[in-house]
Amino acid sequence: MPAPLPAVWRALTGRSVPPDGGPARLGAAEEDAVVRAAHRLSAGLSGRRTKAGNDYLADPETLGAYLLLWFPRSRAMADAALDLAGIRSAPGLGRALDLGAGPGPVAAALVGRGFSRVDALDAAEDALRVAARVGGPVVRPRPWRAGEPLPAGPYELVTAGHLLNELWKSAPDRIARRLALLQEAAAVLAPGGRILLIEPAAHGLVDELLALRDAALAAGFSVEGPCPTQGPCPARAAGAPCHADRPWSPPGGVARLMEAARLTHPHLAFAWLLLRPPGAAAPPAPPPGLARVVSEPMLQKSGRERVVVCTPGGRFSLSAPRGGPPRAAASVWRALTRGDAVVVEAPEPREGGWGLGPESRLHAPAPGGG
Repeated sequence: MPAPLPAVWRALTGRSVPPDGGPARLGAAEEDAVVRAAHRLSAGLSGRRTKAGNDYLADPETLGAYLLLWFPRSRAMADAALDLAGIRSAPGLGRALDLGAGPGPVAAALVGRGFSRVDALDAAEDALRVAARVGGPVVRPRPWRAGEPLPAGPYELVTAGHLLNELWKSAPDRIARRLALLQEAAAVLAPGGRILLIEPAAHGLVDELLALRDAALAAGFSVEGPCPTQGPCPARAAGAPCHADRPWSPPGGVARLMEAARLTHPHLAFAWLLLRPPGAAAPPAPPPGLARVVSEPMLQKSGRERVVVCTPGGRFSLSAPRGGPPRAAASVWRALTRGDAVVVEAPEPREGGWGLGPESRLHAPAPGGG
């Protein structure tokens, strides 16, 4: 059975359960120790990201702080990306391979989906031991560094969560090297298998993911999501962001620690990409009117409300009159957030995009349709 995070933290840092704690609850002095380590770690994971990589995973105190403060958010982000990618919970999903697993937030999300085995690869062996305890017996840890061969598989899904931006990040040919890693991953997929990439929403990192997307298309991969097109990325051409944003409410104990460490994050902002390997069947054609929301809601000078959407026909505005569209589209319009897919029926052509009028309808695409 997976172990509670506080229990794993104590085993990692050599602590015993205090009188005011429990298997799944920290005591006051323990919370203070986590907050102190979190401050050290936070300084290295922001700005120039000097600790991005494996150095913080070798220190039990900072690895423990990551486990209790960053792991729950990374796990929630992985779940959100899996939802957007249409990878639902089901028994017997087969085997998955998690590259750059660290202490296992993506691996834990894969276990929660029903994968029968998750091979977790990382250079940090201490972090892999944590991943195995957190994920339970389904998670099989394996030391690995980029450039080393991948396990033979076959795998139904290969994931890389917040990994690619850390690989060869100063190399001028980093996109080509990352593409080569994707090609290695494609070679260990089962028939019908796919590759899911998750990256931070920082603009420069997203731009590199979009560059990798276009390079993968040129190399014979096909894109299943979030893109509604197999052509060059419109966001990259415009120098515009493309990421998802989801609200997040951390569990009570995590929320208290985050508040004490001044690390509150009410949203999950991330970029994702779901790829099919060369030679696989292409994704189904998108339904007519499919659009992916790629901006926050905005108010035009004219008073109309709008979002920017990406469609098979390009990237443009989808707008509605002040106060929202007519009733048939109003509830869906109000709920739209960055990263959502939506099917737009009977839009009105407007300068710069589509408008929602009396005959327009909005609805979610069918499963597998975006």
